[in-house]
Amino acid sequence: ILKRFYKHDKRIIIVEQTNSGLSIARNVGMKYATGEYITFLDSDDWVASDFYEILYNEAKNHDADIAVGNVLYYHNDRQMNFDFVSWHSFADNKKIISDCKDKKFILQSCAVWNKIYKRDLIDKNNLQFYDKKMVEDFPFNFMAIAVAKKIVCCPFAMLYYRQRQTSIMRDPTKQLRNTWDVLDNYNTLLDD
Repeated sequence: ILKRFYKHDKRIIIVEQTNSGLSIARNVGMKYATGEYITFLDSDDWVASDFYEILYNEAKNHDADIAVGNVLYYHNDRQMNFDFVSWHSFADNKKIISDCKDKKFILQSCAVWNKIYKRDLIDKNNLQFYDKKMVEDFPFNFMAIAVAKKIVCCPFAMLYYRQRQTSIMRDPTKQLRNTWDVLDNYNTLLDD
């Protein structure tokens, strides 16, 4: 499918590698990225057709290092849950966040897939995902948000977050590993 798209759009870069996990794939992707902003989207989620356009325009208009969109849960069994699940991300309905005390509200939504990040922010601060860890979003986000001078919140940019009983995060056989990875991530983050 990618090769078919590549025939019509040479901006597409296809990277083939052994499956080494999400963190390594994201880190490799960042090495190849050339755009002004970088984003990450999980393979089972999707975005509204104007999601990235809204985030990009707001980031440019406010010279923001990060633009944050909103998230709607999608359940296969009952379809859309129209509650804004990231309402807690938007500190007191502030559109622009630059004060350290307000950044904690953005951290409550630790996922990377509802944000765009200025590539300069990533490059200058050597931001990377911790290799082969679950819940790898949090340390990356923590560091990015900590060094960001300005974050813009876009509550009407919508990402659809698929909720599956068979997802990695819900797999009971991996929950202990997830817990250890979270603790290890915190220790590494503290060292960083």
